[in-house]
Amino acid sequence: MNIERPASKQPMPDHARRVFRGEVFDVYQWEQEMFDGSKAVFEKLIRQDTVIIYTHNTMKPNYLCYTETDGKAQTQTKERIALVREIIEKIR
Repeated sequence: MNIERPASKQPMPDHARRVFRGEVFDVYQWEQEMFDGSKAVFEKLIRQDTVIIYTHNTMKPNYLCYTETDGKAQTQTKERIALVREIIEKIR
C-alpha cells in the first residue's frame, strides 16, 4: 500500500547519511554551514509509521488501555496482537 504523506517541515539534505539503525529509530547526520561561517553537525531521527489503539477495559471502568504497533509483530505479545486484530474486525 502506498500512502501519500505530507512533506516534512524539516527536510534532510541529500548528503545526510544514516549513522545508526535501531529497532525503533534510524539516526541521520549531516554537516551544515552556519550563518557565521562555522560548521555544525545536525541529526534527524526517522521512525516507522505507528498505530496506537485505545480500548476501554470493562473489568476496570476507569482504566484506559492502549496498544502501540509499528509493524514489528515480534515486539508485541500474542495477547496484544489478538486484541488488535479483534478491534480491527469490530471497526470494519
